[in-house]
Amino acid sequence: MPLPVEQFPGLAVRSLLSKRATCRTIQAVKDDTCDKLASKCGAHWDDFIKYNPKSDLCTNLVVGQHVCCNDGAMPDLKPKGNPDGPCSSWMVQPDESCISIGTSKGGLTVAELESFNEKVWGWTGCVTLQMGIRMCVSKGTPKPPNPFGNAVCGPQKPGSRQPNAGEDMAKMNPCPLNACCNIWGQCGTTSDFCTRTKATGKLAWYSGDKENACISKCGTDIFNNKKKPAKFMDLGYFESWNPSRPCLNMDVSEIPAKHTHVHFAFGEISKDFKVDLSKTKG
Repeated sequence: MPLPVEQFPGLAVRSLLSKRATCRTIQAVKDDTCDKLASKCGAHWDDFIKYNPKSDLCTNLVVGQHVCCNDGAMPDLKPKGNPDGPCSSWMVQPDESCISIGTSKGGLTVAELESFNEKVWGWTGCVTLQMGIRMCVSKGTPKPPNPFGNAVCGPQKPGSRQPNAGEDMAKMNPCPLNACCNIWGQCGTTSDFCTRTKATGKLAWYSGDKENACISKCGTDIFNNKKKPAKFMDLGYFESWNPSRPCLNMDVSEIPAKHTHVHFAFGEISKDFKVDLSKTKG
């Protein structure tokens, strides 16, 4: 004799929550409609709608979207990255958006994609998604950005290694002599290289109105050393030929005593490669 369900409420809950088998899926391609997808599935229209009960499926169908071709639960098709290793990545194609990418990757939400890509080089958010960005579509460490053929600094220098976990990629491959490195991987000391980016809190790549925004060793401010040197140098410059001028001339004996060092110009090199001061006066 069957036991009354009312006496065993947990039994009813478990039966309602029992996992259905996953369905067989196909992905929508360009110009697909629900009619075409039902035909590809070999399913009657009414059955196709039963297999895919989402009310706005047919009006908001996206290229790459998965649909069920038979009865069953939609399988988990989200890319599986490694939280302690590289993420599963995707190169953004023309006309793609976070919505279309997320839909094609098993139903990832915009919020999930934003969270996966907080540390991705070149990430400016889903609103301003950049074509060609290699974004993460799972948890994990971002891969290095695509190299620029002529980059000499930064993470996009050809042949760059995989960055270490937590490493600031902006500081990879620094410029010689502490010069500024801009987003195009070029070194210099002018505003085209040293303009500070407004992209705070994220890896710098593009700051909106600063096309050549700096990514490392930024700014051209001059700072004095906090620690006073033990002694200073007072350097003077003396033109040894100046007595030949009709005015504004000075004899070497008139060099002010305040100078600790004097640049005496100019000596020459003799034929036997020695310093020759014979033509200087004073």
